[in-house]
Amino acid sequence: MVTNIILCFSLFFIVIFQIGYTDNQKVYFEYEIPCALELRGCLNKIRQLPEARNLIATIQREGAIQITINNDSNLTKKFGAFWDPNNRIITVNYFRGISEGSLIGSIIFEMHNALVNSKMIDLDNLAVAGKIDRDTYVEKFERLEYINSKDASRLVQQGIQADVFPRDAYLHTYMNFDEHFYVQKEAGHSEFIARNFDQLAPRKSRKYRSFAQPKALSTSSSANKAW
Repeated sequence: MVTNIILCFSLFFIVIFQIGYTDNQKVYFEYEIPCALELRGCLNKIRQLPEARNLIATIQREGAIQITINNDSNLTKKFGAFWDPNNRIITVNYFRGISEGSLIGSIIFEMHNALVNSKMIDLDNLAVAGKIDRDTYVEKFERLEYINSKDASRLVQQGIQADVFPRDAYLHTYMNFDEHFYVQKEAGHSEFIARNFDQLAPRKSRKYRSFAQPKALSTSSSANKAW
């Protein structure tokens, strides 16, 4: 392992480590991720998995990311975590009693959202330009997250099988997109996406359709849902 130290200057002195890992002739380069202290143990476990280190390195090619805690956000209260594509921040709902596995599962899923950040930005740009309608925007966003849920679930399963992640990091996914999309609409997830479209799009591009009203989501420490 080779470590180079790079000094970055802003309001404070920040030291960022560039770390080189070797695994089966592959080299992964990743930068230290600013992370809430309470989540540092989860991030360290995630980094023990070579496939996860490769994921992080790929994400960081587009820019740095952060992992923070916000228990007051409506999104974290409802869905546990979310990815902010503009500020490149994973925000997690952290509370006493939440399991490490549940946090690991949430972070890995949001890392997969970060992986397709440019595609999310492209959809936003289409909305701003009035080149996509509301329903299409919502469906395309949900399709991205459906694919991400499948990829995240596979990665988590690799970590569980390697005895790196606890078993309750498991991410439940749905058999097909139609089932996934139905659940997201019922849970109010699609409504959040639709509201984002409404903030971006010119009025003439908005096609209103009634989504299910948001309702409380149940979570299980043994079967997390990849939202």
